[in-house]
Amino acid sequence: MPTGYTSKIYNGEQVTGKEFIMTCARAFGALSSMRDESNDTPIPEELKLDTHYKDELDKAKQKLKEFQSMTKEEIQILIDKNYLETIEANNKYHNENLALRKRYENVIAEVEKWEPPSSDHYSLKNYAIEQLKDSIRYDCNSDNHSKGIKKENPDKYIQKQIDSCLWDIDYYQKEWDKEVKRNSERNLWIKQLRDSF
Repeated sequence: MPTGYTSKIYNGEQVTGKEFIMTCARAFGALSSMRDESNDTPIPEELKLDTHYKDELDKAKQKLKEFQSMTKEEIQILIDKNYLETIEANNKYHNENLALRKRYENVIAEVEKWEPPSSDHYSLKNYAIEQLKDSIRYDCNSDNHSKGIKKENPDKYIQKQIDSCLWDIDYYQKEWDKEVKRNSERNLWIKQLRDSF
């Protein structure tokens, strides 16, 4: 039975050693991103850089500039907006929990009314109720966390945002550098492979 690599040979097609090696090369590190593509997809002369880390680095630098240039009034507006959004999200979560608890309790009431057809079925009834009560215990937090939320101090808030941007910049710069190096090594591997024929 042929593999994905040997199927052309199996089907009677003319395949050179070079073509077969280039097909098999898809299973190796430099070209592993092509392993799921059709064997007819040509191997590029050069692999393109994945710009994800560069894009995120640019975003982090832009955010840093924005935070560093904010006025006290703009910071306060942002803090107020975040505060209101957090309260709203917590209230929504709290209301969803109350509704979920009510649904569980409705099912518990129905299960409690159920008369098992035999004494062998009572353990099923008890198990069902236990499952519902466990779900209430784990799924239904009845506390409304909005009560404990306080607005942040503007100086601490902006410093926290700047520190976060600086961390992101450091992280994405390192990852971008690794991607550039990896891509360079992969392209060298492909060039060496092509030059070997």
